[in-house]
This record gives sequence, structure tokens and C-alpha cells, in this order.
Amino acid sequence: MATNSITSQEFEAGFSTFDNQAADDFVVPAGETWTIGTVYVGGVYFNGAGPTPLVDVYFYNDSSGLPGIEVYANTNSAAFTDAGGSLTIDLSGSPAVLTSGTYWVSVRADMDFATGGQWGWTERTVQFIIEGQAASCGGDITWVAVLPASGITPPGTARATSVLFDSTGPAAGTYTGTLCVNSSDPQTPTTLVPLTLTAE
Repeated sequence: MATNSITSQEFEAGFSTFDNQAADDFVVPAGETWTIGTVYVGGVYFNGAGPTPLVDVYFYNDSSGLPGIEVYANTNSAAFTDAGGSLTIDLSGSPAVLTSGTYWVSVRADMDFATGGQWGWTERTVQFIIEGQAASCGGDITWVAVLPASGITPPGTARATSVLFDSTGPAAGTYTGTLCVNSSDPQTPTTLVPLTLTAE
């Protein structure tokens, strides 16, 4: 596995025991139907320079937090562009049509190890911004400071953030507010953190 990547590949017969698939989950909101004609996946080649000649795209229903029943497959496709391992795959000839629900998407390279090496999905780097106000997110809470208030968290890591309460400014009383942690994570783009300050 390359740094910050997860292998997802169908190898030649001699290496078939190493065949594997990576998948990521997503949600089609209630009341919506998505027609998916393009899939983009950030990726990288390692132990070789590639490129993959063919790719497979699959969609699965969710089954208790894991890929379940296959609902769509586009295999052995050459209809894609490859920018150094990042693939943009054209499904417009036979798009995936998904109604509301939770799904998993899987992209797999069909590539021989002997000629191309390995290919893997690049993991996400999450960017975050923290803000808040007493009523709803979108402004500042004057009695709270957050350090740092923004930054980048690489895949597989954690980042500590300090929340500092200032009781010297407000008059005596109890104050409440909400911090919003906004990030580039498509599954949890906003996390709400309730705050309470009692000034005496």
C-alpha cells in the first residue's frame, strides 16, 4: 500500500490471490434519484508506473455499514481519463440510477502487476473551519476562542483543538451557544458542539 492510499485492483492470474476491492459509502437524500454518469476517484500508482488499461465500477446497497447487494456494475471499461492515477470514468453510456438510500461505490483497476505495478485510492485529507454563535452557526461567540480555528487533518490522523472560555466580559448569567465544525468530509460536513458558560 502506498502512503495514504488503499489498493483496489484485479491482477493477472499469477497474482489473483491478491485481488481486492476498496469501497466508500455515500447517501442519496430522501426524495431524490441520482443518475450518475461520471465517477471520479483520486488515485496513485506504486510499485510500478501504471497505467491501468481498464477499470471496473460497482455500486452496492448498504448492509449494516458494509457493502451489500450489487446494484450496478460497469466492468472492463476503457472509457476513462487517467491523470497520474486519478481516474475520471465515463458511465454516460449506461449510467447508474440510484434512488434515496445509502450506497457504496467501488472502483477497481484491471491491471497486471508485472507491467503496471499497483493502483490504489488516495485517502481524503479533511479540512476544517470552526465557527459559532449563540443562536446558530454563521457568526462568532464573543466569550469563546478556538485555537486553531482552521487547519488540515491528513488521513488516519487526529488534531487537537482548544476551546477557551472567557468569563471576564459577559455579565453574570448563563450563556449557551453552538460551535460548528465545518469540514470537507462529505459524510459529516458539519458537527455541532453545544457550549455553556456560567459567569458569576
